[in-house]
Amino acid sequence: MHLASDQKDLLISQLKAEIFEIQQRDKDYLALRDQLYSIQTKYRHLQDEKLLQDNEFKTRQDSNCITLHGLKKECDDARFLLNDKSRTNNDMQVEIAALREQISRREAEIFGFQREVQSKSDHSFSLRKDIDGASFELQKLKEERQRD
Repeated sequence: MHLASDQKDLLISQLKAEIFEIQQRDKDYLALRDQLYSIQTKYRHLQDEKLLQDNEFKTRQDSNCITLHGLKKECDDARFLLNDKSRTNNDMQVEIAALREQISRREAEIFGFQREVQSKSDHSFSLRKDIDGASFELQKLKEERQRD
């Protein structure tokens, strides 16, 4: 009977060790379950944040595309306006050059007219002088005739 009692004690000891091990495993299982739940919660939270960030990024990207399209249109409009103004400017430059040439010709004509006027004025002065001289001579002759 003594042997059976030792075997029972050994069996009890083994069973206690198994119980302790099972309890330890149960604690580990509960800790792992809590850790799994925590990780799953963090995963869902990060997934939600990623979805929000993706949506914000897409919204920003769409907004940037619209803005970029608007800026490209403004740039094209400005380029068209610049080209139009350049053509107008070139036309004006040609017109200015033609007007300067016309002014130059007119100044030459004016200079010619001024010389002609001066020449005629000089000629007129000379004729006036000749007339005055002839009038004076005529007056003298008239006076001489009257004396005679």
